[in-house]
Amino acid sequence: RVFQHVGSCSQLSDYLGDDVLCLARHPTASDSPPPHPTMLLRRHAQSGFSSLSSEEDEYFGGVDPFAELEARLASDAPPPPPPASDEQVLATTHAWVKAVIVDMKVCPFSHSVDKAGLPQGGVTYPITRASSVEQLYQAFWEQVGELDRVDEREVATVLLLAPEFTSGSAEGFDAFADSLNEALTSLKLEEKLQLVFFHP
Repeated sequence: RVFQHVGSCSQLSDYLGDDVLCLARHPTASDSPPPHPTMLLRRHAQSGFSSLSSEEDEYFGGVDPFAELEARLASDAPPPPPPASDEQVLATTHAWVKAVIVDMKVCPFSHSVDKAGLPQGGVTYPITRASSVEQLYQAFWEQVGELDRVDEREVATVLLLAPEFTSGSAEGFDAFADSLNEALTSLKLEEKLQLVFFHP
């Protein structure tokens, strides 16, 4: 089940699947089993990677003729706005949670910005500066582990804030969200955890 989740992750990740190959073996395997459950990660990216097909690569002598143009176009793009500070991210999120989630009763179990759930417990707002799928997967599973370790009356809800992740792509965010829902189902965690996703 874990490996199925890794397979789903590879469809969205920048490196896994493209640059890193992942193989899994379990001790119950019939031929040459490993002593422990094992995941092999192997880098298979080559230096001088080109997005060209093999025929195009041969024709252009291994040099991507569009790389310079793409680099020039990227340099002409306006610089992104400076990222909001953690204080700004928390302040705007707290205001939104109070106005929408609590006051409009989008979630009937949200009693305030700091209390939610059934039984009622605390709400935490960890901020991750993850900008890649891999980084956000790591931040997500760290919060799942933390939520599992603490008593639900202490922390019942985690709002993981990722202000630098797919801020301009709701579709990319939805694809990421789908992969996490699939993971909870395959790992049989959907009865313990409920995921809700919000995008600007």
